[in-house]
Amino acid sequence: TLTSITTIVGLVPLLFETSLQAQFLIPMAVTIVFGLATASVLVLFVVPALLGMLEDTGMQKQKVSRWIKGARQRESRPDSPEGGIRPASPEGGD
Repeated sequence: TLTSITTIVGLVPLLFETSLQAQFLIPMAVTIVFGLATASVLVLFVVPALLGMLEDTGMQKQKVSRWIKGARQRESRPDSPEGGIRPASPEGGD
């Protein structure tokens, strides 16, 4: 971004030049200045914001999947000894 800033600052005087020779270069300078400025804003602010939102949605997805897994485990847990779990015998043998 420092390179972009120095390039923009270097081209700004050309934007305000009124000579005939500069009239051919002004459209190119405008394109470069606004292209670099737009790219810098996107890289510094928009991309990190999008990555943060993507990470938040991933965390929410993990929470939902853990909640669903927990609900399934609670449903499959038997409530009575007849549900597949045998009580331990007092003799210790099967």
